[in-house]
Amino acid sequence: MRNEIEQFKDAMRSAGLQPPEIIEPGKLHRFAAVGKGRGDDAGRCKLFEDMRGGWFMDYSTGLGGTWQAEFDKPFTPSEREAFRRKCEADKREREAEEAKRHEAAATLAGEILKAATGDTMEHPYAIKKGVPIGPLVKRGAWPQRGWTDALLIPIYGADGRVWSLEAINPDGEKDYLKGGRKRGGFHPFDKIRGAGSVLIGEGLATVAAVQTVDGSPAAAAMDAGNLAHVARTVRELAPDAELVFLADNDMKPDGSNPGLKAAREAAALVGGRVAIPEINGRKCDFWDVWHERGPDAVRERFISWNRTGRFLSSLWMNCPIA
Repeated sequence: MRNEIEQFKDAMRSAGLQPPEIIEPGKLHRFAAVGKGRGDDAGRCKLFEDMRGGWFMDYSTGLGGTWQAEFDKPFTPSEREAFRRKCEADKREREAEEAKRHEAAATLAGEILKAATGDTMEHPYAIKKGVPIGPLVKRGAWPQRGWTDALLIPIYGADGRVWSLEAINPDGEKDYLKGGRKRGGFHPFDKIRGAGSVLIGEGLATVAAVQTVDGSPAAAAMDAGNLAHVARTVRELAPDAELVFLADNDMKPDGSNPGLKAAREAAALVGGRVAIPEINGRKCDFWDVWHERGPDAVRERFISWNRTGRFLSSLWMNCPIA
């Protein structure tokens, strides 16, 4: 039995996922999504009771797949068809379960927002960031963590409905609504549908810093893993828009740059362009540029680019980039 479980875990690792430590055959397991901590549960996996196969999925990134055990005796065509039908039935069951969870979370999100009446711009996190965070962000209690004072950032779907929330406490700690539908959802600045140009970035403050000086509608994807999903959503809402991705310049000592990589890949999917912040060759995002050099530093770049239609500096780069 242990051999089949380890094979199943190896298949999950090969797909880029980190399997839960304990997997019981026949039981649905939740686990943390890629790059997330123990509090996250966007991952699902199930090893079938007979241990001849199973499936796994990270709902925040879309990574997933199925697995069949390796035996000395090959599967017959009828056995393979039975396995396919079992996977399909399980898929329908888990999708129905997810839909219920998402619906319940959306209802709860609405109740939390309705009860939020605080002054957002007087919240310590908003004061620290110092950029206009928009009228849709609320301030109130966050029951999930027992926080009495949090910024509440609604995450909208393409249908215009709030499907989830991100909460930020006065110390800057962040938390997502459990069961909320985040994949492809975003926090909007101004109207996205039918826009001529749209800015897309990761965090709220990063997007706000650029949107304030550029004026284009914008979408905060909330994290790098959601950028590609938001790119597709925004392209559906604004088919003819120029999409500009505001990369987080996450340069690391080993030469990798997860934020830039995610922005480039998302832009390549929808024919967009990538804007890259730079401060003395170190890790930064556009809010850092705003904070350290002021809004004029961001405004000057964007005005120059919009006026000439050309990329005049290292801040802007065409996508995809080799």
